[in-house]
Formats: sequence, structure tokens, C-alpha cells
Amino acid sequence: MRKCIITAAENMSENTFAYLCGRILKKYGEDIEFTRITDNSILGGFIMELDSEVWDLSLATQLNTIKEQIKEEAEAV
Repeated sequence: MRKCIITAAENMSENTFAYLCGRILKKYGEDIEFTRITDNSILGGFIMELDSEVWDLSLATQLNTIKEQIKEEAEAV
């Protein structure tokens, strides 16, 4: 059985978690066991680990990416 770890802020509803798990099962197959981890530093979104791959779709990471892009553009001027 494959394991999928979903790390999300506490504010992710059970309905959203169930929807996300359903979409993952549909895309990657039925033989997946889900684990949910709460991490409020994420703010929103989620981080998913399946097999050896990690998808970081957290708001905190997206904000950091935007911050770095702004910083790079400011330095280029």
C-alpha cells in the first residue's frame, strides 16, 4: 500500500480533505493510505507527499516565492 501524507493548516475542513483524498485516489489509484498532519505555519493550502515526490502548494511557500521575485526585480533596477 502506498502512503500519502497531507500536511495542512488546522483550518482545512474535513470536506476539503476528503475531496482532496478522492482526487488523489482517482489520479494515482485506489491503493493509497492517507495521513493528515496539522501545521499552522502553512497558513493555507497544503503539502502532499506521495511515494518520493513532494508537492508544496502551501500559501506560505507561494508568498515566499513572490517575495523573492519582487526582491530580484528590485535588485535588477
